[in-house]
Amino acid sequence: MKLNRKTQRFVKKSWKMIDNAIKILKDATMEKPLILFTDEQVEECSDGIYDYPYGYFITKHGFYVQGNAMQVHNGEVTLFLTGEDWGDLHVLPINEMPVESIIGLVDFL
Repeated sequence: MKLNRKTQRFVKKSWKMIDNAIKILKDATMEKPLILFTDEQVEECSDGIYDYPYGYFITKHGFYVQGNAMQVHNGEVTLFLTGEDWGDLHVLPINEMPVESIIGLVDFL
């Protein structure tokens, strides 16, 4: 399906906005990480972590694993895993985060 010019421009601008958000996050956290919450805060109120942006990945065995962004540092997001893997940490490149989570992380800067 061929997109009309207006739609093509919109898509191009959207991807540029996402790329800019990733660059802003990488630059802002290069020296000092953005810490959204700590282990101690999770122990106090575990439901609060669900207010933070999320990420997910698929394991080599095909399992869907999700977690919430705990910190961002130099282009990588540390996820605090939820569900069966509660409390495990997983590092994910920021460009592999869902778009809405990338934009959400910028709000915390």
